[in-house]
Amino acid sequence: MRASACSTTALSPGSRPTGAREDAAVNEGMSQLVISLPPALQGWVDTRLAQDGYADAAEYLRDLVRRDIASMSADRRWLKAMIDDGLASGVLDEDAEQVLDEIIAEDPDLRG
Repeated sequence: MRASACSTTALSPGSRPTGAREDAAVNEGMSQLVISLPPALQGWVDTRLAQDGYADAAEYLRDLVRRDIASMSADRRWLKAMIDDGLASGVLDEDAEQVLDEIIAEDPDLRG
C-alpha cells in the first residue's frame, strides 16, 4: 500500500501559540477542526493566505464556509423565485412537448 503525502492543518482561532487559559478564552463558543490536505491543496491554501491577507487557515476556512452559505441561500432564493413564477403563470391546456418544441424553435441556441 502506497502512502500519500499530506499535510495536516489545524484550523483554530488565532495563529500564535497561547497557554491553556488563553486557549480556553479564544476557543470559547468555537469548535476545532483538524484536516489533512494533499500538498497541492495545502499550497493553494498557503497562496490564498498570502495573497488575500487571511491571518491563518482558520480565518480562510470560515470565510469559505460563510460564502458557501451565502451562495446556497442565493441559489435557494433564485429557485424559489423560479418556482413561484412558474406557479403564477398558470396551467397550459397545450401538450407540454408541443410547448417545448415551440420554445426551442424560437431560440436557436436551444437546438441540440
